[in-house]
Amino acid sequence: MKLFKDAPPGTAGAVPAPDGGGAVQARGVYEVDEHMVSPEEVAQRYNVAVDWKNVGGSKGLTSQQVKELQAKHGLNQLTPPKSTPEIIKFLLQFTNPLMTLLLVAGALTFMAYGIQTPRDKNNAILAAALIFVVTLTCIMSYLQERSAGNLMDSLKKMLPNKCTVIRGGHEQKVEALELAPGDLVRLYIGDRV
Repeated sequence: MKLFKDAPPGTAGAVPAPDGGGAVQARGVYEVDEHMVSPEEVAQRYNVAVDWKNVGGSKGLTSQQVKELQAKHGLNQLTPPKSTPEIIKFLLQFTNPLMTLLLVAGALTFMAYGIQTPRDKNNAILAAALIFVVTLTCIMSYLQERSAGNLMDSLKKMLPNKCTVIRGGHEQKVEALELAPGDLVRLYIGDRV
């Protein structure tokens, strides 16, 4: 099956993999069929030494194979989504229905101040107060949202994503980012790969 990175939703269809799958193509296509073949065939495809009777005693990939596979396929990470610019995040605070209603009320009050022949300062004061309160509320809401986003980012970075792999016949802990296709991964509760 081919997965298209930049295709609109619903347009990536199942297409037979011409070269056996797993290869990153130049135009943003990643071919995947490992889920449709036997474990033995996957091990053969990535040239992994697996002892099927005692998987814990398998050799796994060699360090040279890992380097070659990482050079070919890249690191084990997803492309981060495009982030919204901070100014847009701030301006989106004004689209809250209550904020929009208060801004319209402030604008109408300013219009009432302008239309009146004897100028009533109370309308101008009320309009200025409404706009000030909306702006202050949006600033506080934006700052709170940004603080929560920064906290979540720092929590993601705080937890190291490590897992246990079998390489060269030995179990070792590696960063999940350094996994390569064909690695024999021993999963434990709480592992994030």
